[in-house]
Amino acid sequence: MDVVKITGSATTINTRTIGTDATNVDSCANTTCDLEFRDENGNLVAENLSELAGATGARGLARPLVPQRYRLAITNGTFVVDDSGVVTPTEVADQADLVLEKPTLHDEVEVFTSIDPSALDEEPETESLAALRKNGLDRTAVTKGNRVVLGFESTGIWGALSHFAAENSAGPLESGQTVDTEVLTDLLEEEDGVSLRVRQTNPGRNEPAAELDLSRADPEDVTLLMADATELEAPDAPGRFYLVIDTSDGDHFTEPVEAGDEFAVEFALEGAEGQRYAFADDTEPPTAFEAADGASGQFPYWETSDESVRAEASFTVAERYLRYDAVTDDGEILVEAENGRITGTTSLLPVRELSATLVNDASDAPFRTESPLEISNGNFTIDAGLDGVSPGTRLNYELYEGATLRDSRTVVVVGDTDNPDRLVIDDAPENVTVTEDQNLSSIRVTARNTGGLAGEGELTLGVDNGSATGS
Repeated sequence: MDVVKITGSATTINTRTIGTDATNVDSCANTTCDLEFRDENGNLVAENLSELAGATGARGLARPLVPQRYRLAITNGTFVVDDSGVVTPTEVADQADLVLEKPTLHDEVEVFTSIDPSALDEEPETESLAALRKNGLDRTAVTKGNRVVLGFESTGIWGALSHFAAENSAGPLESGQTVDTEVLTDLLEEEDGVSLRVRQTNPGRNEPAAELDLSRADPEDVTLLMADATELEAPDAPGRFYLVIDTSDGDHFTEPVEAGDEFAVEFALEGAEGQRYAFADDTEPPTAFEAADGASGQFPYWETSDESVRAEASFTVAERYLRYDAVTDDGEILVEAENGRITGTTSLLPVRELSATLVNDASDAPFRTESPLEISNGNFTIDAGLDGVSPGTRLNYELYEGATLRDSRTVVVVGDTDNPDRLVIDDAPENVTVTEDQNLSSIRVTARNTGGLAGEGELTLGVDNGSATGS
């Protein structure tokens, strides 16, 4: 039991720290209160919590509040202690029951990728889960330079995170809030039975694996986001916290992150069968995050029958690219006159606003068109609209992201991108008879290029049982 001194009409109690030296409310064990404890005959037993018999449980907690049913009452500070040690207030303004449930861990780590708003010329005042999803995609391949978003269940650790947030001057921890990763780092360093690891699984031979190190993270590279219940897909889902990690160059990984790197993610609540967390008993009240010998590293709410539980996931860092489906060896883009579409594959996210401009200044009638680059499922399309443009026409092509030029090259209009230098024979005799020692003027062939791209083919002239060839 504890007696808490409050002012105002509402208060918030941190169930991870109440009863310890770090409680966020004024416990009468730590502050002056006008208390009286009397036995069933009305005799004064104690005038403060520390004078009560140990049977009442008022002499300090053995561990953080366990999952049980608790009675709450608003009282005038006078209590009756019966022979069994049960404490009952003599007057009650109001009362209720509080049931603390045992935390559970679902074996899932949410993974998706998003883009830095600054890359989209956006600078939101605060980051939100909704904005991350709007600028992101549900996939575990994270394009180098983009951000990977990892979501973890936070039931059972919200109180601990709130405590460290208050210690770091972040104020009360609330849903939807972004806080410095130092809050999570402090919890992980306390060996409170919570572990988080993001580690590369495919380092090169004799090369160290890259690993996330939150203690080195810059706030611009790694953000800790507490999910707002209204932003979760299921309103009754457990609370979650999200780590937003930039895959650009930075010190938050122990080794440089490169395209092709693969990472494993593990979030765990540690426990060993037969063991249970307990406060160190050398101080009263106990220190909030100091465990007794042999109890460190145990999740505080696990029972002796509980073992470690883990949630795992993985992601890869992908190359940043935009590749065209039809190009020449010199990098010129081929586009068919009939459909007028430039296509390809890309690892860029679809939120990027890209547009292509095609210009032909060499013709008698100058040609210019501008079309957006549309991205879907890793493929992109530019509808160039080349009606009336004949094969063989060469266009200047420029790709812009906003006002920034991203690519510049030549587009060649062809009849068929699969056969861009299509050579055909319009007229050739099947058989010709020539006179020995006379000229070959009767052998005439008309060949031309209908594809639009310069090419070279081979013509074969059969002479009796032999043949002669020429390009």
